[in-house]
Amino acid sequence: PQPAPAGFPYEQWLLTGLVEGPGGIEAWLRNGATGEKMLLVPGQRVGDAVFHGAQGDAGEFTQDEQRFLVQIGQAMSARAPVG
Repeated sequence: PQPAPAGFPYEQWLLTGLVEGPGGIEAWLRNGATGEKMLLVPGQRVGDAVFHGAQGDAGEFTQDEQRFLVQIGQAMSARAPVG
């Protein structure tokens, strides 16, 4: 896995679900340390990572021109680069 950049606590933010909502696919996240929740639609951010959609059971994001996937149940720091 490609390491997440330092600064924002990506290791605390877990991707808890990918759901088809009224505006398209939504990413649901929860901060494991604080319990805070976040709902993203394509184009919105968690830290500097921009949500784009889903590939199966993984959310697709970009950060610093790099595309990566995060599996449901994994932290945003557990990212796999996309080709």
